[in-house]
Amino acid sequence: MSRRVGRRPAEDLLAFVDQGAAAGTRATGRNSLIQVVWTYDRGADLAGLERFRRALTRGLLGRRIVASPVPFGRDRWVACTAAPQTAVASRPRPRAAIDAWLDERAAVPIDPWSGPGWHLGVLPLDDGGSAVTLVVSHVLADGVGTATAVAEAALDSSRALPYPREAAPPWRSAPRDAALALRELPAAARAAASAARLARGRLAPADSPAARPHPVGPDRWTVAHIDRRVLADRAEALGGTETTLLLAVTAAIADAMGWVRPSDGAALLGLSVNRRADGDLRGNAIVDAEVPVDPAAGPEGVAALRGRVRETLAGLGDGGRFDAFGPLITLLPRRTLAALIDAPPDPSAPVTTCAGVGELPAPVRAPDGSPADTAWFRLAWSALPGRELAPRPPYLYAGWTGTDRETALFVATNLAAGGELEAVAGAAVAAITAARPTFA
Repeated sequence: MSRRVGRRPAEDLLAFVDQGAAAGTRATGRNSLIQVVWTYDRGADLAGLERFRRALTRGLLGRRIVASPVPFGRDRWVACTAAPQTAVASRPRPRAAIDAWLDERAAVPIDPWSGPGWHLGVLPLDDGGSAVTLVVSHVLADGVGTATAVAEAALDSSRALPYPREAAPPWRSAPRDAALALRELPAAARAAASAARLARGRLAPADSPAARPHPVGPDRWTVAHIDRRVLADRAEALGGTETTLLLAVTAAIADAMGWVRPSDGAALLGLSVNRRADGDLRGNAIVDAEVPVDPAAGPEGVAALRGRVRETLAGLGDGGRFDAFGPLITLLPRRTLAALIDAPPDPSAPVTTCAGVGELPAPVRAPDGSPADTAWFRLAWSALPGRELAPRPPYLYAGWTGTDRETALFVATNLAAGGELEAVAGAAVAAITAARPTFA
């Protein structure tokens, strides 16, 4: 959580990283989502899923955000025990229709302010199986936070969230929030310099001769399912880890998409590093790191990449980029913040976002009380209620989750180059891991 020397922060106050996510979501109208997907060959137990649905309100998802009545005030958490009814599709569909159904579920609006910030859906399959998906606003929880909430709900456990049931009335909260904003003004002034440096490093220079802007098209995504044993054996043989092996795969995908530095052909991988400790109530307990990877190194570069990643993580602090200029966030007008978020990235240093949650604990794979046949996460986006989903600047994202049997590599992009995304991901996986992925 946010820290202040000599003063303990209020437990319901959003940490700066969560305030940044909330303010960005409000400014753009675009809700980033964590989507958990399970498939059952035998069909899911609806009674077990009902227990799971109710239990979700007793963990990290049992809260919503209350905006400060002061325009420049910090937001706060309040408890939210409402649980939306599980949306069970009225007619079975073939397994080939699961991806389209996942897109439909991701498009259902979520409002972290009115709550609940999540919803659950079930798709009966015409072969007797089921697909189940939980969609969570990224403002409420990141990948590890979502996995924690799912595990606790699957075990029917609960945690006592230290939040009030209702927001404080404006006559009480406005003076409190204004006083906090005044105390943070010196920090906001210092943060302005940090924000300017970050913007210069991320926004495309007006006269950049180093690269041409990347053309974009519709959002597209795919999931490559890789045999976990093959992955582990390959990583050991190359002197790397499963993570560095997948980072090399991601670099190969970025290279095929033309999403590399034109100066040296390196893929700049932005790592989302988990910093969630026991009892951590932040929605997003992550910090960022960047590692350049030479795609031409191929499998032979995995061992060196392992050392480079280890060195980068060893020098990484616990503070994220929002901690550096968090006090400034609430002072920015929404249009300014939206313009900063949606500004084109510098084409001379395009960053591929990477987020590896890793092997999912057994409870995460069993929402209805029994193990699903497959379980994986993906990232998605939806519009806030009453808003339109505006096009995103160019991006490339890769994330992976795993079970004891397989690793699921999720790739999403709106880059127009590179050809068929499934073919690109499949070729990269085969070249680096020597595995044959499936995409069903």
